Amino acid sequence: MSFMASSPPSSPSSSFGASQVDEGLITAARKDILASWYLGVSKVLDEAVWREVRPGEKKLFTPESVEAADKEAERVALIESSQSRRDLGKHPVSQPPINEGLLVPVYLTFVAKISADDFWLMPDANWRATNKVVKHFSKVKLNCKLVRPPAALSSFANEWVDVWYNLAEFIATAAVEQSAHARKGVLSDTPEDWIKLRHVLFEKLEGEASPEELTALENWPVTSNEAAATLQEMKNHFRVVRIPVYDKPGGKLIPPSRYVSDLKGAVVEVNVVLTYWNIQKPSPSQAFAADIHRMAVLVPPPKRSNKRVISEVDPGSPKKPRRAY
Repeated sequence: MSFMASSPPSSPSSSFGASQVDEGLITAARKDILASWYLGVSKVLDEAVWREVRPGEKKLFTPESVEAADKEAERVALIESSQSRRDLGKHPVSQPPINEGLLVPVYLTFVAKISADDFWLMPDANWRATNKVVKHFSKVKLNCKLVRPPAALSSFANEWVDVWYNLAEFIATAAVEQSAHARKGVLSDTPEDWIKLRHVLFEKLEGEASPEELTALENWPVTSNEAAATLQEMKNHFRVVRIPVYDKPGGKLIPPSRYVSDLKGAVVEVNVVLTYWNIQKPSPSQAFAADIHRMAVLVPPPKRSNKRVISEVDPGSPKKPRRAY
C-alpha cells in the first residue's frame, strides 16, 4: 500500500473563465454526447426501459433488446413447459430467468461540475475503522455530487434542468411507491440542486487473484494505518477497481493519486448505470444508485495558488475591524 495525505478542507470554488474552456474539445465532445443517451434531451425517455434482472433489482435497457429478451424467455418457457408435460406429466415449469446477454444496457449521459462539497472520490474515501456506517474497508463506495455546469458552457448549463428532471422521471417510473424516499441516493430533495454518483471500489474475487490484481491492491493509496492493515487482509479475497475516469475524452486513465487534484471542481462528461432495488428486509424500502460507467474531464478544476504576494511598499500593520455598537 502507499500512504497519501488526507484531502484538505474545501476552499471556496473559483469561477470558470472562458480561457479555461477548450472550445474544440467541447464541440467534439458535444457531438458524441448528443449521439448517446443524453439526459439533456426529452427523447431519451423513450429510449430506455426498466427490466428486472434479478428479483427486486432493475436496470435500464433499450426497448428493442427488452422485447427480444422477453420473446426469447417466452419461447424457452413454452419449450420447457411442453417438455415437462410430455416427460413428467406435470404443470408447466416456472418462468425461466431472462437471458441478460440479449439485453443492451443504457448508459445515461450528462455533463456537470463535480462539487467540492461532499466530495468523497479520494482513493480510500478517508475510511477509518471507527466508521459506524461502513464498518469494513471492503464495503467502501466512493461518491460525489455533481452540479450545474458553469455558465461558460452555456449549452450544457441551460440543459441541466432537463438532465435533472429526466433522471427524476426515470426514477419515478421504476419506483413502486411514489415518495420522497424513491429519489434517495441519487437526486437532491431540492429540484435541480445536485445528482449523486458512486463507484464500488472493491469486488470479491471468484478465484485466485492475478499478479496484477495483487499489485494493484497492495499499492492502492490510503491515508491511515487502519486502511493499510485491512488491505493486507483483503488481498486474497478482493480486487480493487479503479474509477474509469480519463483526463479528457479519448485521453488517459487518471491514476488514483490524482483523483482529488484532477476531479474536485472539474467539469466532466459522465455515463452512468442507474439501478433500482426493491428491498423487503428488514422492512420494505426502495433504493437507487447511479454508478459511474465512464467519466472524462472536459474542463480541469480552476488552479488555486497558495503563493504569497509581497507588497513593494510597506502596507503597515493590519487594522482591527471597528466594533459595531
